[in-house]
Amino acid sequence: MQRGQRAGAPRALSEDELELIEALLGAAGARGGRYLGQVARVRVVGGCGCGCPSIDLELESGPREGAPNALVVADAESPEGVPVGVILWARGGALSGLEVHPWNGTDVIRLPRPDTLTNLRKQGRET
Repeated sequence: MQRGQRAGAPRALSEDELELIEALLGAAGARGGRYLGQVARVRVVGGCGCGCPSIDLELESGPREGAPNALVVADAESPEGVPVGVILWARGGALSGLEVHPWNGTDVIRLPRPDTLTNLRKQGRET
């Protein structure tokens, strides 16, 4: 995800963003559990400029160093019926992004609902 300024950032997570992140962390099992406590303290600090609902996240304490690590990768469907990929990212032990990308190249989509998540896969190494 290319980091960019998004209007209204920094801001708290929306209810839809919160629900999707919690569902992804739940799918990650014990590994995701270590990040659940961060959800209440994370804020949206930017996002992708293409029109997708991808967001950059940061803890109140500021940005973390290190390479991004995909915690969970999944497939889903946007409210428009577009198949999308979903990736929850961490960096330096903190949540750092939620990426939502359409598989068909469509740019304007909304965030998928957690009940459309399929093919959930834990990824990467512990950060």
